[in-house]
Amino acid sequence: VKPANPQLNPPPLTFYQIGTDGGYLSAPVPLTRLTIAPGERMDIIIDFSTLSPGDRVIIRNSANAPFPSGTTPNPKTVGTIMQFTVNGPLSDVNQPTTIPLTLPSTIPALVTNAPSRTLTLIEKMGMLGPTEIFLDGQKWVGAISEKPQVGSTEDWIIVNPTADTHPIHLHLVQFQLISRQKFDVNKYLVDWYGANGVVNPMTDLPFTNPTINVGAPATGLAALAPYLRGKPILPAPNEMGWKDTIQANPGEITIIRVRFAPLDVDTYDPFTNQYPFDPATGPGYVWHCHILDHEDNEMMRPYVVT
Repeated sequence: VKPANPQLNPPPLTFYQIGTDGGYLSAPVPLTRLTIAPGERMDIIIDFSTLSPGDRVIIRNSANAPFPSGTTPNPKTVGTIMQFTVNGPLSDVNQPTTIPLTLPSTIPALVTNAPSRTLTLIEKMGMLGPTEIFLDGQKWVGAISEKPQVGSTEDWIIVNPTADTHPIHLHLVQFQLISRQKFDVNKYLVDWYGANGVVNPMTDLPFTNPTINVGAPATGLAALAPYLRGKPILPAPNEMGWKDTIQANPGEITIIRVRFAPLDVDTYDPFTNQYPFDPATGPGYVWHCHILDHEDNEMMRPYVVT
């Protein structure tokens, strides 16, 4: 997303992001462009006070689809999102006239020794490309493999060897982005397919439940160490807030820290239910890719809170 003023043709207009999926950031973040995946929400402020009557501000979409290496959007259709026209001088409104330096966020530091689970995004390939996409190699109807305990905190290590970005969304909870890191996709897939008995990815998916992670019996980043490349990439300032949808980029391992407790609870109290209801009752919850044709083609899995 790039706001620009086509009449004055200056550099892109600066705007300020103040919130993410789950609430305020700790401070406003000035930006001139913003990558938003399906399902993500961002609260932004645009200051029109420097513009004159008649000026136009257009929000454009420059994201290739599939992202990041697909087709460039047509500027006459999906490449243009909306237009603002400045039609008069600034008038009195019941809003702050300045953007504060800090925001009333509730972003507690989460535990750093959380147990982890590794989850790999896998495509079943056809003659013309992927036909189905699986979360950790499992179909929707497969036995439930994610069973976090209420009140606990877990690191979900999302490995994406596919060619595009997947917005991964967890129901019920909010989480914090810890890092992203490049990895050797080809080496990882050879070992991952081998561990799960795959001879031909066009015919052998999905696998026996549960999926076997590479590097077992080692777990977490210790098991992934032979595949990691470069250094971890820390969250950008506008991602350092509560999230429920995260961009898992191609060729990267994305780590999120998930807390199975309400957003406004500051203390870590594992195995204690602090929700005003019992999340362990009922049919459970889901996690999925928020691209519609992906989640409609197996990229959705149930999970239960115990």
